Amino acid sequence: MPSILSRPLRPRLARSKPFPKGHGELETDQQRIRKGVITISLRLPESMLAELKLLANKKDVPYQSLLKVYLAQRICEEIAGAAK
Repeated sequence: MPSILSRPLRPRLARSKPFPKGHGELETDQQRIRKGVITISLRLPESMLAELKLLANKKDVPYQSLLKVYLAQRICEEIAGAAK
């Protein structure tokens, strides 16, 4: 029985026209989320991080995601309060 490595490779099909940029590519949720995202370092008291992790576990979400939700909510509240 011939091994997989001894089989001839299939030639690539020649394309008459190149596909438009992004054609056939599916953008994953993670790639979409990462656009415009930067990494920061944040110092928190251990007890605060422990509570955040407990809350996140109860909600079955990663604690970093929960922190982003809380920050986004608070920012919206502050902006709405400043507009009054």
